[in-house]
Amino acid sequence: MPSAFIEADLSRASPRIERVESFGDPRLADYRALRERELRSVRRGARRFVAEGTLVVERLFSSRHRVRSVFLREDRLEPLAPLLATLPEETPVYCASTEVFTRTNGLNFHQGVLAVGEQREPVDQDELLARAKRVVVLVAAISHDNLGGVFRDVAALAGPEGAVLLDPRSADPLYRKSIRVSMGWALHVPFARLDPFPAGLERLRERGFRLLALSPGERSRDLSDVACERHEKLALLLGTEGDGLDASTLEAADEVVRIPIAPGVDSLNMAVACGIALHALRP
Repeated sequence: MPSAFIEADLSRASPRIERVESFGDPRLADYRALRERELRSVRRGARRFVAEGTLVVERLFSSRHRVRSVFLREDRLEPLAPLLATLPEETPVYCASTEVFTRTNGLNFHQGVLAVGEQREPVDQDELLARAKRVVVLVAAISHDNLGGVFRDVAALAGPEGAVLLDPRSADPLYRKSIRVSMGWALHVPFARLDPFPAGLERLRERGFRLLALSPGERSRDLSDVACERHEKLALLLGTEGDGLDASTLEAADEVVRIPIAPGVDSLNMAVACGIALHALRP
């Protein structure tokens, strides 16, 4: 997907570059906490998260969330200058040697650039449902790989008409790995918690959504049959490939739908199933 920053106005003042010489520098506190649960805890009313890699950091810059700071290796400063020029002048950009950067962050799979963001207020659920036409409802989605994959699916196959709702058991979409696997789209696709669950599904039905529970089984309808009906507003209910959807969730749906797969294979990965279903049911 083309970068939103290629045509950015580069006439702005240079970003606030701050050289960091030591691993123990207090300015790097957020980055030393990357492997700790505390980064996603509430600090002074703001929940923080990390974006890693050029593309994901770029998507953070264009998202609704605040960029708290950027941390990069010194050799990445010049190549990233056009991107950094889009930051507000008050946002610090910390620059360090390869040794200090690697010691702070451990494994080097983030292309020498990291950023810490602060999550804005959650999206209002009524507003989310008012503008969405394809909603993915995740039930007990605790795998950050699956979570990130679903957000990438929704961004690609539902676009601005897509959204995600999570039951109370599902993991946080803004954990580090979820954001990375989503290629930064977890920062753009609107999401909210649906609580209580499954009673809260009635809110979707009241707003014109047809609730489709994805689950294998002989009595489930074939996905292609449902796709032919061209419903304007659909909500897809997805469970884990291990336990799937429980009985109460299946009962709350308008109908149960299956993706035909080869005999002897019990199920599909959550993100794979989501992508197939969204493609078949695209508006």
